[in-house]
Formats: sequence, structure tokens, C-alpha cells
Amino acid sequence: MKITYSETITEDQWKEYRDIKIESIIQYPDAFSATLKELKEFSEEEWKKIIKEVNIKLFFVKSDEKIIGMIRVYFYREKKFKHNASIDSLYVNKNYQNQGIATNLLKTALDFIEKQKSILNIHSEVFSSQQSSLEVHKKLGFQIVGKVKDFIKTKDGYFDSISLQKTINK
Repeated sequence: MKITYSETITEDQWKEYRDIKIESIIQYPDAFSATLKELKEFSEEEWKKIIKEVNIKLFFVKSDEKIIGMIRVYFYREKKFKHNASIDSLYVNKNYQNQGIATNLLKTALDFIEKQKSILNIHSEVFSSQQSSLEVHKKLGFQIVGKVKDFIKTKDGYFDSISLQKTINK
């Protein structure tokens, strides 16, 4: 099994991105804000637009050329917020978990962000139902800076939203 990490995929690979995003929602419906129904309604052009978005950087992990995980970095366009980056959509297929892949995927994104000299803060939001994601973030230097009680409602009940931050380049 050959594991590789890549910064991007091409617009032609939009179906692969769609498939891993939908897989993440199916496996962890309470971990992401989008719903399966919403994602399935996206057109081919909408998926391609996400891949091409200038202020979004997608990172993927593949096993033998099949995408098994992803993470998204968002760079703010607004002048007041340009010193911040936001990380979300950290996901690794359940068959590949507990092998350090999520940690390496987050490290890949952090390495890229840290090269952007204008970025001072990295923000991430994790729902309390995702304890493993929370631990990965904390392991890589994120600190909890806030919590919104009962932020998301799922069939299993309410979960808190936990705000995390890592300060860099100071």
C-alpha cells in the first residue's frame, strides 16, 4: 500500500473530490455542516468551482492512487481577516484510521499555511462528537479558545462546537 499526500487535484478529478466528500458525510453525518442531500444536489460545475477556488486549498491523501482522506484550508479575502486561515473538512476513511494519516494530513496543511508569511492565526472548528479530530488538533499545537453549547443537532442529540486556534509567524 503506497500512501501519498498531494496539495491539489485537477478540475478533471472533481468526481473523486465529490466521492470522498460524500463518503465523509455518510460515515460521519454529525461531523460536517453540509448534509448528504445538499451535496448530492451539487452540479458538476459547483464541484469544479470548489477545486478552482483561489482562496481555498485542498489537500488529499491517497492509497494506491485512490483518495482516502482530505482537508480544506480557507484563506480569507477580506483585508481585515487576511492574517487568518481556517481549516475544516479533515477526514480519513475509516479503513485507514489510527495509522497517523489524519495527523500527517493536518501537518501537510499546516506546513503550507506556515509558509504564508502573512498568516498569524489558524482557526479550526470541531464538533464535540469528533474527539479523535480534537485530539489530533491539540497534538499539533491548537488550543481550545471557545465553545458553543449545543451548536449542532443530529439524530443522536446536540453537540458542542469547539473553536481551536494556533498562532504562527509572530
